[in-house]
Order: sequence, then C-alpha cells, then structure tokens
Amino acid sequence: MGQTRLPFAHPMKLDHRTARRARKETRMEPLIWSESLSIGVKEIDKDHQHLIGLLNILIWSIEQKKEKSEVEEALGGLLSYTSWHFRHEERLMQTFDYGKFQKHKDEHMGLIDQAVALREAFATRGEEITPEIIEFLKSWLSHHILGTDMEMGHFLSAVISR
Repeated sequence: MGQTRLPFAHPMKLDHRTARRARKETRMEPLIWSESLSIGVKEIDKDHQHLIGLLNILIWSIEQKKEKSEVEEALGGLLSYTSWHFRHEERLMQTFDYGKFQKHKDEHMGLIDQAVALREAFATRGEEITPEIIEFLKSWLSHHILGTDMEMGHFLSAVISR
C-alpha cells in the first residue's frame, strides 16, 4: 500500500492575490466530534477529541485571518499534541502486543514527516495553509480514526476487558 502524499509535499507557488482570493471564497469547515469517531478506548477517544479541538483552533485562526505568529502557534500546538498522541497510542499497542503495531506506526510516521514539511513551508518559506491542506488534515484524521484506530480500539478493548 502506497503512502498518502499531502498536497503540500511539493513547494507551492501562489501569488498573494490568488491566495487572498482563495481564502475569501473558501470557508474551512471545522471537524465535529461525534460518537461515530469513538474507538471504545476512553483515553484515546479523549485524545482524539482534543486533536479535533486543536485542528479547529487552527482552522479558526486561519478563517479569522490572525497574525502569522498566531497561526504558527496553533499549528505548532496541533503538531506537538499529534506527536504526543501517536506516542501514547504506540505505547499502548506495545504494552498489549498489538500485532499490527508496525503498520500503524508507519501511518503515524508518514503524517509526522508531512506535518514537519508543512510547518517548515509555513514558517520559513511563507507558504499558505490552504483550504486543501486543511481538508487533507481533516480527512486524514477522520479516516485514520475510523480505520486504523478503530481496529486498534477493538483489539485494545478486548484485551483490556479480560
């Protein structure tokens, strides 16, 4: 299975007028937590709720046209917590000897690598965090929770409840 590539994997070249127009024309909708995203492991569900909240803060800061430093702070908070959360899941998977640990960890590493590239592009090269990037992040998070994390959640729920 190939690795998902983010839309910002290659440097984007947008002139400021085009970027401003795209921001005005495109509303970035928040990601809403629902019980359908629950994997059945309370501590992980709580992490996921927090991640969604941090993603929504990033969306809000972009929508409100906050200063670059504020957007960068929101992005940094999201990436920092994402990294911590991934380590949290990985510790649980190792503790309970989850058979699909490496595949799950590889998905985490793929997103972390791409997220670091996003932060660098935004912070040092002044590239925009576009609606397409936000949509990718929302899609990646919801699909990861509903797929890979849900599978892990079923395993952990069964093992922990013994």
